[in-house]
Amino acid sequence: MRNQIFMSLLAVLFTVGVQAQDKTVKQKATEAKAKAEGKTAAAKAKEAKSEAKGAAVKAKTKAEAAKKSSEADSKKAADKAKSAATEKEKATKEKIKAEGKKLKAEGAKEKKAAADKVSGTYNGKKVYTGPRGGKYYINSNGNKTYISPEGK
Repeated sequence: MRNQIFMSLLAVLFTVGVQAQDKTVKQKATEAKAKAEGKTAAAKAKEAKSEAKGAAVKAKTKAEAAKKSSEADSKKAADKAKSAATEKEKATKEKIKAEGKKLKAEGAKEKKAAADKVSGTYNGKKVYTGPRGGKYYINSNGNKTYISPEGK
């Protein structure tokens, strides 16, 4: 009987020891698995971080390229608009200049004619008499052409 009790006690201790070992082995396995998962999770997090960083760099590069492209496009458009405005301004200036010359020539004719008296015609043109008695007509260039006196 003592032998049986001893064997039972030994069986119980053995079972408890095995169970304890089982628990420690299971705990160690769980811890190792958790560590591996933790490392894996850390590796995954690191990889995700690097991917995010790469995506951010790509996005930044694309944004810079788009910015440069839009700046170039806007500069081209501004240059086109500026050159068109310059050409239009030049054309307008030339038009005004031509009209100014025309008006100036007409104004000069009228001034000369207004200061002097009309005294007849010569070769189909009006003859004016100046303040000192000289006779002239306005030629096609707008200049005075004096008529020499017939008697002298």
